[in-house]
Parts: sequence; structure tokens; C-alpha cells
Amino acid sequence: MKRINKNITMITIVVAMAIARNVFTDSSSVGGL
Repeated sequence: MKRINKNITMITIVVAMAIARNVFTDSSSVGGL
């Protein structure tokens, strides 16, 4: 259970960072949407 939770946490952080990068790039390219 603990190992799975750690993996989920790591994946969640990585996915969140990836989404954040996409949002920032999209907002900057689109014009601050």
C-alpha cells in the first residue's frame, strides 16, 4: 500500500507539472486565456 501510494504521489506530481507547463505555454501563446 505504501509503495503504491508513493508511486501515485510521484505520478501525480509529474502529471501536475506537465499540465502546468502546458497551461502556461497555451496561455502565453493564446494570449492569457
